[in-house]
Amino acid sequence: NSNFDSEIEFLSEKNKFNEYVMLGLRTNFGVDLNKIRRQFGDSYFDYLLGHINNNINSEYVKFENNKLKLSKTGKKYADGIASDLFLV
Repeated sequence: NSNFDSEIEFLSEKNKFNEYVMLGLRTNFGVDLNKIRRQFGDSYFDYLLGHINNNINSEYVKFENNKLKLSKTGKKYADGIASDLFLV
């Protein structure tokens, strides 16, 4: 008999996308655009590219080796940038 309750969380496709974007932006690995297209499909890929423009224009996000990464300034705003990209 265990005192620990185990909980299994099932994430929707949308939540998996949002989580991947959030975690990718917070790491040096970035958000792999090939992985977005492969794992989530063209509609998610197009959504991401359509919503990233404001942050690219403000130089918070950069493209590097087909990955989205935060600039040094962008790291200060990681949560806000991620929430701008979330699919709701």
